[in-house]
Amino acid sequence: MEEQYLCFFAPLLQRMIFRSSHLLLKGLKINKALIRIQPLKTKIVLILFTFLLNIKCFAKVLYDDQVWINTNAFIKLKEKVSAYIEIQPRYIEGRDYLGITLYRSTLGYHLNEKNSLWVGYGYIEWSHPVHFNEHRPFFQFIHHQDFNRLQLTHRGRFEIRNLQDRASSPQRVRYLIRGVYDLKTPWNLHAVIYNEWFNHLSGALEEGSYRAGKVHPGFDQNRLFIGMGKKFTDKINLFAELGYMNQFIDTHVKTLKSNHIIASQLTFKF
Repeated sequence: MEEQYLCFFAPLLQRMIFRSSHLLLKGLKINKALIRIQPLKTKIVLILFTFLLNIKCFAKVLYDDQVWINTNAFIKLKEKVSAYIEIQPRYIEGRDYLGITLYRSTLGYHLNEKNSLWVGYGYIEWSHPVHFNEHRPFFQFIHHQDFNRLQLTHRGRFEIRNLQDRASSPQRVRYLIRGVYDLKTPWNLHAVIYNEWFNHLSGALEEGSYRAGKVHPGFDQNRLFIGMGKKFTDKINLFAELGYMNQFIDTHVKTLKSNHIIASQLTFKF
């Protein structure tokens, strides 16, 4: 009975935290004799609590084994202007079918060594189980931090998703934090870990062919990657990475989806 009540109130708790977390944090009082918790840490704890609560309330989780192959290039056009191009096929349903092919191009302006602004366009084509496409213009801000052997990258992205056969164009925000740790080996190896969170600001609730037929506002998915990388420096500025990614998706139909992905990335820098 207690679990049923928790599941009933889970969406309300999540909405309160995401939309009014600043009010909750201002009203939160902690005894000075106890360990002080910073507002950001408190917010993260509250978000994780509702996230785990929602997991418990779903009926089942669907799993799939996939392979994503990312090939991209950074091209320096001028001192403060760069371009980025990418192609990424994704094999789904046990790696037996080409499910999605993503094409992306971006133009960036470097404010300084650590910060840059980018505007870009993505074309996404679904090939299986249905044929479907999407035009996706986006804007993003990137910030870099260096800590000796550890490099952190923060990326915030705002996307406008023009979905096929939809009258509306839902907007989505994404936040990525990526860490690269230099292992100081003769083979120029490094460890990589990143997490990216997706949230729809608006939905496309008319019927269509995307996922369960509708795009709902709110939490969309989370991607966690752990892997290894190598830098090639002899003749060309080339980076290769290989690892495991978990893609956790909220389908909004009382079912969660967890994709186990072998993800590779090949990056050229000119």
